[in-house]
Amino acid sequence: MAEIQGDKVNVNFDTEVSTGDWPPAGPHTARVTKCDAQTAKTDGSPMLYWEFEVEDGDGNKYRRVWTNTSLKPNALWKLRDLVQACGVFPGPDGFQRSAMLGRMLKIWVEHETFCEKHRANNDGCAEAKLMAKVSDYAPLA
Repeated sequence: MAEIQGDKVNVNFDTEVSTGDWPPAGPHTARVTKCDAQTAKTDGSPMLYWEFEVEDGDGNKYRRVWTNTSLKPNALWKLRDLVQACGVFPGPDGFQRSAMLGRMLKIWVEHETFCEKHRANNDGCAEAKLMAKVSDYAPLA
């Protein structure tokens, strides 16, 4: 186990570091841990980057999963659905991103492979790695 001794940190990264596991595919109870403003790499349009921590109560610690919501008019339905799944029902003035942090909701996780080299999903590349994405969300029952 890694330990601190004065100014020195004793850790063997080859044997002690785990990348963590993605949550299993399917529905999970989750907490919003990030809601950051970003711009899309493709066209520079505004979007929100959301990060979730799965809290199923089974004692397992999973890697965080994420999704993006575009602020383009034809994609606002996805943002509305996510915000409402968190129990926030904004009026005409919108909502505060900070108010989303810590909110609980149900998310659905899907697994896919992603090749960083080719920037493509499920392309059959031998270097592709398993990834998890949030495919849907709903309020907790």
